[in-house]
Amino acid sequence: MLYSEAMDWPAASPPVGGILGADNPVEPAMPEEILALRRSIDNIDAAMVYLLAQRFQATGQIGAIKASAGLPASDLGREAWQIARLTAIAEEAGLDVNFAAAFRAFVTAEVIRHHEHLAALAALAVPIVAADPVAPDAPAAPTAPAAANRRH
Repeated sequence: MLYSEAMDWPAASPPVGGILGADNPVEPAMPEEILALRRSIDNIDAAMVYLLAQRFQATGQIGAIKASAGLPASDLGREAWQIARLTAIAEEAGLDVNFAAAFRAFVTAEVIRHHEHLAALAALAVPIVAADPVAPDAPAAPTAPAAANRRH
């Protein structure tokens, strides 16, 4: 499911996994205002999971393409640009910039871990195929030849 589909839930529909409150036998009765806020939080959490899944599908494709083309996995210029851009976005959104930086570092470390795995497969001449997250039936990304350790 794509992010846009996740955001099309009717207001009365519970998110994936149900809602807290009256439908949750472990949760004591709560005022409707709290339940409504929790439903909103649950929908946001679900959307974040879908967004992260789409992001990792895209970075997986980038890793496969980089491995195929013999490109280095790390792009320090892009990483510096991303840090500055996301810091500005966090400030504008009123989000703690230290939290935003820690979250970005966590996600980047996971991308690097995936790219290192792809590079190891490429070094063993194992074909790497990354499906298109937008059009799953589209042709896959090219397979990767032997390549050095890479980061994105």
